[in-house]
Amino acid sequence: MGMTEKDTLETFDYLIKELTNRRIAYVQITRYWPARDPAKRGTAVDIFRWRKLINGEYTKFFANAEFNAEDGTKVLKDGLADAIVFGRLYIANPDLAQRLINNQEVNTNFNPKTFYGGTEVGYTDYPTYEQQQQHKIQQ
Repeated sequence: MGMTEKDTLETFDYLIKELTNRRIAYVQITRYWPARDPAKRGTAVDIFRWRKLINGEYTKFFANAEFNAEDGTKVLKDGLADAIVFGRLYIANPDLAQRLINNQEVNTNFNPKTFYGGTEVGYTDYPTYEQQQQHKIQQ
């Protein structure tokens, strides 16, 4: 964060070429996320521009940040990434893959401040879709 767009592009072009030359398993790039940049120091760039620099035979390209099922599916179908990474959504939805496959509601009501706090609260205590439905019936 804090680099100009030109510096960002040049730096990541070089880095990705070098990582790919070393046959690293994957490169994961996170899209610019304004909510995580309150000081507005970051630069929004098209992360998919780096896809062409990656030799898919040895190195895979993972895209991250603020994807939903529809957007992620489109990116994969268009060949812009090899995988979509869901971090926070997996914590808040222990059955995220099944929810996406079954087109079920995804829990977006989570508290990132508790994700890695050292206890189960906000990390391993989120319900599955089935548990949510059972809770609704019991109410």
